[in-house]
Amino acid sequence: MKAHFNFKKGILHFSHSGLSGGYFVTDMKSIRVTDMPAAETSAIQNLTNHLSSDLGTEQHPVAKFTITQVSEHKNGYGLQVAGDLTIKDVTRNVAIIVEEGTQSEGRHHYTASFSIDRFDWNIGTDGSWLEKKLVDREITLWLDVHTFSSF
Repeated sequence: MKAHFNFKKGILHFSHSGLSGGYFVTDMKSIRVTDMPAAETSAIQNLTNHLSSDLGTEQHPVAKFTITQVSEHKNGYGLQVAGDLTIKDVTRNVAIIVEEGTQSEGRHHYTASFSIDRFDWNIGTDGSWLEKKLVDREITLWLDVHTFSSF
């Protein structure tokens, strides 16, 4: 299952050596299931409602990632970004390997994917025993960030 969320706001900080910090806020209510045929409107709506419930989007309408440390990745390709990920008022530190894409005229493109254990953020913990066993604990998150120059 794949779903898409919109960023609500975000700021990246740069120093002479590149990315140095920042944060992102995600609009959890913007969830959109993206891997089902558009004609399956009932199934899409049912899954969206289920995911919204598991994520507690009414009580926790935003998620946040705050960068706490940036360093060059040990393989020399990309960046190692550590930060605090907050989902449903649970904050945990995560490490992400970020690939730095094209850079031109002050614009940057970053991509990353990383996995979390949904139970660490209390996602889907209210489901039945069967749901907890049949649904993977691991959630993979993909980020695709394009920056622009503000001047």
